[in-house]
Amino acid sequence: MGQVLLINIMDYDNAPSMKRVGSDIDAVKLTSTFTALGFNLYKDQVHTNLRHGELHQLIKDYAQEESSCSAVVIMAHGDNQGRILTSDHSAISIHNGIYPLFSNENAPLLKGKPK
Repeated sequence: MGQVLLINIMDYDNAPSMKRVGSDIDAVKLTSTFTALGFNLYKDQVHTNLRHGELHQLIKDYAQEESSCSAVVIMAHGDNQGRILTSDHSAISIHNGIYPLFSNENAPLLKGKPK
């Protein structure tokens, strides 16, 4: 059975104008969709409003879990340089900060599995 990590950065520190209104509804719909596809929700929750260190550690921990198939959904503001913004306005590169956590070297239990 597959496992999905859902992250929703809805609120940004000291920036009410950046609130991602309606993303909580998207999270509920994504949860239903992945559950219908046979995925388990990682730690039985949608992880919300994570700061840089929290998001990085959560993904790092998730990449160490054994699963037949892994999916990660990050709902957040981003920029045109391939980075997502965490709730503390820190930018994490998808290509240099997140993808490497799922390499065969860093995630040996996921080697050869869809992700």
